[in-house]
Amino acid sequence: MNFSRTILQLSIFFIGIYAGNTYSQFYDMVLEDMSITTYTEPFVADNSITASNFTVTETGDVTFKAGNSITLLPGFSVEEGGLFHAYISDEKNGAYKKSINKDELNNFPNPFGNLTTISFLVFSPGNVKLTVINPVGQTIETLFDENITDTGVSHEVKFYANGLSKGVYFYKLETADNTVIKKMILSNP
Repeated sequence: MNFSRTILQLSIFFIGIYAGNTYSQFYDMVLEDMSITTYTEPFVADNSITASNFTVTETGDVTFKAGNSITLLPGFSVEEGGLFHAYISDEKNGAYKKSINKDELNNFPNPFGNLTTISFLVFSPGNVKLTVINPVGQTIETLFDENITDTGVSHEVKFYANGLSKGVYFYKLETADNTVIKKMILSNP
């Protein structure tokens, strides 16, 4: 892990340890001006993690684990191919629940002509459904509806906008734990 460009701004009352390759902060952690270029051991904080001007490059892989919140401020980015994982703890048993975030459901290009590719990554096994919906919530097409056992693997589905008018559409990913809806723009059908 390269901490040469790392600035940790922490609350006045904190205790932090670096054990092995994992940095743990027992209160709040603020990460600024960092570029993750390879696999990096998790950043762990009991309360919160805030990141700004933080880049995960196409070869980077980083995990945040926090007790209450993870805040991604302007300047946080994940390049295509990079991996970012975020967990909020379950206080009852100390386990961490992984959630789908904006970096794990995308379409490209966006805006698009007649064809766009929707990519998604899920972290718990079970049924996964990916649909395209119009602005009033009607399903236009179900692109994927399968039981997934290979979690943490990126999936890609092509969407052909044949017969649709240009405008705003949405794509919805549903799992047992989460529902994520994102916008896409059909510019020239």
